[in-house]
Amino acid sequence: RGNNKNIFLIEDGEVTVSREISENEDRSIQTHFGENSFLEEESLIAETLTANKETVLGVLSLDIIEIVIRNICRLKKKAGCTCAICMLDKYEHLAIDELFRHKILGIGAFGKVWL
Repeated sequence: RGNNKNIFLIEDGEVTVSREISENEDRSIQTHFGENSFLEEESLIAETLTANKETVLGVLSLDIIEIVIRNICRLKKKAGCTCAICMLDKYEHLAIDELFRHKILGIGAFGKVWL
């Protein structure tokens, strides 16, 4: 597994997921596996995968997931995160009338853009 964090989507076929701590699970079309790779290092669970027949998989990497949801730390609500999205979350409590409009940057089909 290495440092890869991926979720695999089964597009066709069937796999058996074997884990040290639980019974084997058969997974088939429209299900997934690999979500355990997102656990913290000390919580990782070893998995063995066996394709029961020819199988086609799609892969969602951590990089792709972060592009879609902008930043995964928003889901974990990590204390002390300094990414731009989490920093903006600190200002969620502000009401629109508490903001100051300094200058119009542009006007377009969706309205005015203020600084």
